[in-house]
Amino acid sequence: MIWQIIALFDGFAFSIESTINGHVGIVLKSPIYSAFLTFLIASIILIVINILQGNFKNMKFIASAHTPWWNFLGGIIGGINIFINAFLVPQIGIGLATILGLLGQIIISLVIDNWGFLGAEINKINKLQISGILTIILGIVAIELI
Repeated sequence: MIWQIIALFDGFAFSIESTINGHVGIVLKSPIYSAFLTFLIASIILIVINILQGNFKNMKFIASAHTPWWNFLGGIIGGINIFINAFLVPQIGIGLATILGLLGQIIISLVIDNWGFLGAEINKINKLQISGILTIILGIVAIELI
């Protein structure tokens, strides 16, 4: 149960972060600079945490671990995601940006699970999950009509 609570609070944090990044993008007149600042600050925090935990001396370099090329896409996708949110939030609002982002996350996570893409364990999509996606789409339509 604790992991579900942490995931819920992570969702809270994502919407708060998107709102802040959108505002910073407006103030600086540059959503890309807003995304850069987010990653710079996050990188500094993660470097400090890794130093304090002593992780750098035990770290295996990714190239020597024979990892697939697509493992490098996480940072690229993360950077693009932060930039897109900093741009979209002032355009369409945090509510719609978040719900559409969640819909995209749910759809792609089910696709990844269903076919085991990116090394994920296969978990077949079921009718209840599909009805959940349709319910979210109806909710988006309701939000847009209100």
